[in-house]
Amino acid sequence: MIKKFSIIILFLFSVISFSKEYNRIASGSPAVTEILYKLGLKDKIIAMDKNSDIKELDDMKIPKVSFYQMNTESIFSLKADLIILSTFNKADREDFIEFMKGKGTEIIYIPDVKSIKDIYDCIREIGEKTEKQTEAEAIISKMEEEINEVKEISKNIEKKKKIYFEISPFPSMYTFGKDVFMNEMLEIAGVENIFSDKNGWFIPSLEAIAARNPDIIFTSTYQVEDPIKEIIDRGNWNIIKAVKERRIYTISKEAVRPSIKVTEVIKKISEISYPEYYKK
Repeated sequence: MIKKFSIIILFLFSVISFSKEYNRIASGSPAVTEILYKLGLKDKIIAMDKNSDIKELDDMKIPKVSFYQMNTESIFSLKADLIILSTFNKADREDFIEFMKGKGTEIIYIPDVKSIKDIYDCIREIGEKTEKQTEAEAIISKMEEEINEVKEISKNIEKKKKIYFEISPFPSMYTFGKDVFMNEMLEIAGVENIFSDKNGWFIPSLEAIAARNPDIIFTSTYQVEDPIKEIIDRGNWNIIKAVKERRIYTISKEAVRPSIKVTEVIKKISEISYPEYYKK
């Protein structure tokens, strides 16, 4: 009787602890696509956001779908068993999520990412859901190691460079202040965001940027052919130190993605800002 009871308990435990395996995953943002790819799940991705740009996945002809303007019918037709969404996706996602769940599709919703820790949590959550916990922890450990290497250099920098980081060109010159993971990226790189006293994402005026007189300007703009020239040609901007000294640099659009590649962006910003500390 005891033996029979033990077998029943063992069976129930195995059923409860069994995780569903997902074989048809749809990625709702470029950042999520990068995480899935790095976790080794490329063969399970059946659709990805249209802005995802991993060459190997493009070569595999994986369909690209707009998860911003979500078309429920077209996404349902993908027959995904797991869809991962983020704040990048359209505001009426609640109705979409309820509909897909009602059809048996699992949904992960990644909330607004405000810090590097939030990125780790995102990687960890996706890793746990897809039974890639070991891989997720290895990725996080590697990111922490690379960030700590930059921090070791940054802590020796006495006079920090003032930075203006532009996400999109004039007139909608989006940038950011506190409570955005990119602001933490700048802090790690050892530079000072000229708008660190502001909150969230916003569009500053040309006058406000000029008044704060950044030493360096970074732009991840891809909407114009030559973003550096576009900045230089703005009226009256020659009074800005970064423009006068031509210290304007393009950073990959991956910079604005809360994903694995933030460590590469942090290091690049630090190397450009303080080449003397990276000569070795």
